[in-house]
Amino acid sequence: MMVLVRPLSGRLFDRYGHKMIIYPGVLSAIVGLILLAFTDRTETLLLAGIFYGIAYGVITPTLQAIAVKAVKKEKQGTANAMYFSGMDFGIAIGSIGLGAVASKTSYHFIYGFSVVFLVILLIIYTIVLFKKNAQNEKSIAEAM
Repeated sequence: MMVLVRPLSGRLFDRYGHKMIIYPGVLSAIVGLILLAFTDRTETLLLAGIFYGIAYGVITPTLQAIAVKAVKKEKQGTANAMYFSGMDFGIAIGSIGLGAVASKTSYHFIYGFSVVFLVILLIIYTIVLFKKNAQNEKSIAEAM
């Protein structure tokens, strides 16, 4: 799904911006994780994979594009490297942390628990977005 969705998400990003695709992408990840948390059949597992694949194909390149666009041209390579280093760090910490939680609970639990991190992502993204919009509005008002 990720391979199929990636070209479409790129076009949507170029046309509408990140605001229009991050929220559906994260919601797709939430659905995928909830399905994984409750799956007991192969069909449900495949459906979870479809939702999570869509999410990964949308969220990963969109966040990377945001990171690269947020810096000056000469710093874009650094921003790209920092993005992937942060992603690798998150995977490492998540594997260790969720592995420890899974040893005390279950894999079903950690998939459901991981939804919390996606909700945190949405909250942080929304706060940053509102702050940026407020700064832009203030700059426009000062210019007038």
